[in-house]
Amino acid sequence: MRNKLFFLALIAVMMMSCESTQQVTGSYVNKEALPEKAFKKVFIMVMAHKDAPRAIIENQLAEAARKRGIETVLSADVFPIGYFAQKPDKKAVANEIMKHGCDAVFTVTLLHEETQERYVPGTIAAPYMVYPFYSSYYSYFDYRYSYVYDPGYYTSEKIYFIEGLLYDLNTEKLLWSLQSKSYDPGTLANFGKTYADLVFYQLRKEGLVEK
Repeated sequence: MRNKLFFLALIAVMMMSCESTQQVTGSYVNKEALPEKAFKKVFIMVMAHKDAPRAIIENQLAEAARKRGIETVLSADVFPIGYFAQKPDKKAVANEIMKHGCDAVFTVTLLHEETQERYVPGTIAAPYMVYPFYSSYYSYFDYRYSYVYDPGYYTSEKIYFIEGLLYDLNTEKLLWSLQSKSYDPGTLANFGKTYADLVFYQLRKEGLVEK
């Protein structure tokens, strides 16, 4: 019984350390506006201040879509570098998207970012139980020393709040929205991949894609 409780505690700690950097905070499906037929081609547009992040994230989303048999067109391949430095004409953007045979558009926008201070414990001790190393003073001292004398530290982490929206270009109606937050994603490539996984996980969960 003691060994079983020990391994349960160990698994719980491991699961906490492997927690995803992406988290859904809200989603919405406009069921009344959903088309009867699947879209032929989806235009992916990441709205970012810089062109490099836009291209990286769009490519990750496109790759995830390709694996599921969804054809896409990327804004980074259509609109030149610096195109969005000034607000473009709405009709010009719409016409360019339609010209590529797209009947839906998925936009991604960074809404907000903030810095959060977090305490990182030096040593994580399992809950109190009677273990073999409790049998003598020296074994107990050796086991608990790090827990007491390695108190941990504070660190700062970035949290990004993202919004993804899927529109029907024929009706211009919003079909689906996804609000999420990302904790210190590291590289852009890592963020793009984990965000794409999150998008399709949620689409599948809500019955909008099959896989």
